[in-house]
Amino acid sequence: MTGFACGIVGVALLNQVLRSDFQWVGLGANLIFLSSFFCETTYSIIGKKIMSAPSGAQIGPIKVLALALAAGTLANLLIDGPTTFAASSRMPAKGWLLIVGTALICTTIGYSVWYLVIREGEVNVASLTIFAQPVFGIILAKFWLGENLHWGQFWGSAAIVAGLVIGLSRQIKKTPVLTGT
Repeated sequence: MTGFACGIVGVALLNQVLRSDFQWVGLGANLIFLSSFFCETTYSIIGKKIMSAPSGAQIGPIKVLALALAAGTLANLLIDGPTTFAASSRMPAKGWLLIVGTALICTTIGYSVWYLVIREGEVNVASLTIFAQPVFGIILAKFWLGENLHWGQFWGSAAIVAGLVIGLSRQIKKTPVLTGT
């Protein structure tokens, strides 16, 4: 719980909630981020149950990921299919390359590794790593987009990293030291 609280404080600091000119409306995107935290956790719990089904019925992480991606794609097309098709027909080749690269690296490889991690560890602790997304996003925005940094991002990232250290330290199993007789 402490790790989660540090992560929430970190997100607030990233958004500079302590500034006198802070606009609470600006937290709307963060509500989407927080909802993804709960959705990702649910997705992970269901995925872990599917992958650890009784012997003979086990499904590997790639198959779980393929089914999830197919279901997500179908849901998105049902929600906004015509607009998506219209926009995709106007997208340049560079845009398609970026989407394919993101799909392969971030989604396919990322979620495959994620499933391997949660197969061995606790989902509630591994889910904390979702808070690492804004920290890496800040770094990428600085170096790829040349965006300016502010102190709130530093302190927010520090709070998030502290929360990750606290939460993930629960995963460290202490082995008893045997003493010779």
